[in-house]
Amino acid sequence: MASGGVKVKGFASSLFELVTVAPPARTRGTTRQQFFAVGITVWQYLKTRLPFLNNLSYIVGVLAIKLFPPVSTEATAGLPWGTGAIVIPAGSPSTRIYLAGRYEIEVVQKIQSLPLDVPGTVAVDVGAHVGYYTKLMADCVGSAGAVFAFEPNPISFEYLKRNTHRQHDAPLYLFPEAVGAETTRGFLDNIYTLEHGMIRSSGHTGSYSVPVTTLDNILWSSRPDSSPGRLGLIKVDTEGFEVNVIAGATGLFKKHPEVSLIIEHQELPENDSYRQLAYLLLSSGFSSYQILERGTWHDLADPFPFPTHRIVYNLYLPPRGS
Repeated sequence: MASGGVKVKGFASSLFELVTVAPPARTRGTTRQQFFAVGITVWQYLKTRLPFLNNLSYIVGVLAIKLFPPVSTEATAGLPWGTGAIVIPAGSPSTRIYLAGRYEIEVVQKIQSLPLDVPGTVAVDVGAHVGYYTKLMADCVGSAGAVFAFEPNPISFEYLKRNTHRQHDAPLYLFPEAVGAETTRGFLDNIYTLEHGMIRSSGHTGSYSVPVTTLDNILWSSRPDSSPGRLGLIKVDTEGFEVNVIAGATGLFKKHPEVSLIIEHQELPENDSYRQLAYLLLSSGFSSYQILERGTWHDLADPFPFPTHRIVYNLYLPPRGS
């Protein structure tokens, strides 16, 4: 009971600070943005205390966008881990969450808790968007590590380069490519859909063609001498293409039992993506995962416990044998 009281007091204190202390000039928004910051902080706190509220995430998200429309101009936001800032493209649906310092905060905290500062550690960001997690990984691995980031959308990739240019001691390797199950070409239907573009196997008039590589190809099979000494983390956020990414990394998994995974997952209406994903991960020796937004642990062999279409969760898979 005492622990719960401490948590509530800590939350109340941080919320009071959010309301009363002016944010840095680079992230200072309108009154509407300050209201949004308070709202998203309260919502995320309530979801941790009452996990069933996650079932309402999609509805709450739709209402939030109606009440707090996306910022129509390019914006610069401070980062929740306190180092540097990130530039967000105009019209990005998540700009207000970035400005509030609350973007996928559970994932941020999980990454910060991992031993990525062990010298020689490599972290991989698949679907890097504009570099939010690339920057976090670079801060975590430090100058003795390295980060590989992949982003096929040409607009997002320019922001990725801009956001990571000469700001970190860690070596950064940026690839304007998609990651999949084989080396081929894929298509983005609309490159202006910056946060929700899924790679497709065929295109149409107006589609943007992108190269597709595999993690095995970049980090292992074609250049075994370049394989990292320690692979600390692979973060995958590819809007439904995650099964393909994992299928193209089985060589890395065999060589690196120490790797942790964070995979964004959502139930898709056209297939059982979890069943396919779980099969590949079980075949590579993974056995359990944590749903970061809920804090609960589950066996990969069991059906996904919250199969709600449009609700997105981030799954953390610890190193095998840990």
